[in-house]
Amino acid sequence: MSNYRLAVPHDVSPYVTIYNADTWAKLTNPGTLPAGTGIGSAFSIGGGYLAVAHDTTPFITIYNTSTWAKLTNPGTLPTGTGLGCAFSPSGGHLAVAHDVSPYITIYETAGWTKLTNPVVLPDGFANGCAFSPNGALLAVVDSGTTQLTIYNTSDWSAVADPATMPVGNCRGVAFSVDGALMAVAHLGSPYITIYNTSDWSKVTNPGTLPAGEAYGCAFSRDGRFLAVSHATSPRITIYNISDWSKVDNPGTLPAGDGWGCMFSFDSSLLAVGHNTTPFVTIYNTSDWSKVNNPGTLPADAGINLSFEWPMGALESTLPIKELLADEKENIAYPVLPAKTLSGAGVTGELGESSSPLPLPAKTLSASGLTDIVNVALVLPAKILSATGIVGEAGIGEIELPGKTLAASGLVGTVGVAVLTLPARVLEAGGNEGAEIALPVKVLDAIGLVGTVGMVDVTLPAKTFDATGIAGVLSSAVSALPMKVLEASGYSSTTGAAVVSFPTKQFAASGLSGTVGTVVTTLPPLELEAEGYAQITASAALVLPILQLEATGFSGLPATFRTWALNMRNRALTEYTGWVFDSFATFRGAVLAAGTDGVVVLGTQNLDDDVQIAASVRDGALEYGSSRLKRIPRIYVGLESEGDMEFRTITTEHGRRSYLLPENGAGLRSRRVPVGKGPKSRYWQWEAANRDGAGFTLESVALYPQEISRRVQ
Repeated sequence: MSNYRLAVPHDVSPYVTIYNADTWAKLTNPGTLPAGTGIGSAFSIGGGYLAVAHDTTPFITIYNTSTWAKLTNPGTLPTGTGLGCAFSPSGGHLAVAHDVSPYITIYETAGWTKLTNPVVLPDGFANGCAFSPNGALLAVVDSGTTQLTIYNTSDWSAVADPATMPVGNCRGVAFSVDGALMAVAHLGSPYITIYNTSDWSKVTNPGTLPAGEAYGCAFSRDGRFLAVSHATSPRITIYNISDWSKVDNPGTLPAGDGWGCMFSFDSSLLAVGHNTTPFVTIYNTSDWSKVNNPGTLPADAGINLSFEWPMGALESTLPIKELLADEKENIAYPVLPAKTLSGAGVTGELGESSSPLPLPAKTLSASGLTDIVNVALVLPAKILSATGIVGEAGIGEIELPGKTLAASGLVGTVGVAVLTLPARVLEAGGNEGAEIALPVKVLDAIGLVGTVGMVDVTLPAKTFDATGIAGVLSSAVSALPMKVLEASGYSSTTGAAVVSFPTKQFAASGLSGTVGTVVTTLPPLELEAEGYAQITASAALVLPILQLEATGFSGLPATFRTWALNMRNRALTEYTGWVFDSFATFRGAVLAAGTDGVVVLGTQNLDDDVQIAASVRDGALEYGSSRLKRIPRIYVGLESEGDMEFRTITTEHGRRSYLLPENGAGLRSRRVPVGKGPKSRYWQWEAANRDGAGFTLESVALYPQEISRRVQ
């Protein structure tokens, strides 16, 4: 299949490399490159857009694949390093996973507007995301405590967590083509967890597990395979979905840890991104032979790569039996039965079939659907069987005619429908208010197919008649509290009519000529006050000058900082909050003396009733090279009584924290789930307890990976 492409995001400019999958020729770089290390990528179905997630603002870069022009950035950007991205099947939404809260940002692609954040957010930085094939679900994997969040895209509510959650930080997620299965790649054994999406029950683990921490996973579109990319040879593990048996390893394995994998839309190819040159390895799925490397390799480690899904992927070559329409995502899914070609009881030599098996052309129609964006065909595997054949089996070919997609019954766009109601006349005599009630009008649009535009209902202004008044009404004045009379639409000239009297009423009806002024005089009111006298007085008080003498002292807070130096390795330890002025060692115990007496150090789990926070930090080191480097793997020898945090500190990316949950008693080797994005010349690490948990840190092993640049 030609005319589709493979995108490989990576460290080092141009940060994304794009290939023509027909010839493996590298395409010319886009005019505007991503701003930093490419970590995730996704093509929209139909190939109209390519999104690249990266580690420098704007954190997501979107291209029009027809010209490779960069689109204008969304008005609201992701809040941190983009670690993964995914388009919905309809192309209506783009989700971006990133490392700063809210951890997932979702856009409507029609205007690249950001949706309101879901109520339930991932609880750690999100490493990846994926939509289900019908667009009804969005799964997000993260490095927090829950590690997996699944949303209903109808209202972005969170689905209840599966009863069995993945073990360790999650790095990749994928749905099967029929949406019945969801796979999650993670850093703890069994490294891959598979769910039935009907009830989120966990599928029994495959008999052969991936050999190390898993970073990515992908289902083939023909429904046959699940691929898992991981650390440790063979670095790619492939399963038969029918029985979860492991496929034999390819003859040529990826050269480094597998950081991502993806099948082509027609399932003929599997691409694996890894951290050692050639950085991407591509296989023919028919026999798992390795495709020749592209002439121009990616500039650095391939991470979460993606194949384009061209419009041709929506065609079918098999008869269509049933069409299911998902109105939410505007996608039509045909369900096709398996076809069997048999040659039973044939004797002799079965050669090539000179008479292909003709099938009548089938028409896929979608009637009454509005705004159909994509039609996707889900085809089961076809079976070719030859039973009872004697002799040599040759080649059997089946030629199926092309299918026609028709959308009938749609009538353009309905423009503007205008409903005009007749004018109503309100007659009002006197000074009372009057109301008119108009019957509710019903506008029916029956039998319209397509998009209904605007419907305007125009009501005319209402006319108020004041009958019997002729001439000019000048003014009416009353000294009583004012009421407001609203009069509009009078014939002739109307001045100010301000009327309203609780007991008196002025009326001017049937008068000709000019009405002047009417004045009403009310009798005066009398106020009687007995026994009151008005007295005005003043008083002056002269006080002697007061003198205040004060001698003040500025109190200095008692702050104690204590340092202990290991004389063997010159390691320095600082203690804060130790209000002691002297120390001594007596019979193997360390004693400290202060104003509150003498205490034995090292035997308390609390500082009075406060949890004791403790941390260990080394210096900033360049690990023998002045070049930039990433540290994708860190191992610690650790024993802890509770959860721990391991932090990496770099000038460029600041401090990043990774959770190490409690893992039982005794010293254990633990892997730190370091993020893929940070790179720096100088690295520093720190280990800290949570909630005052006691811990022993026996060793820290870092494995830097040098990259070719010296500056960002």
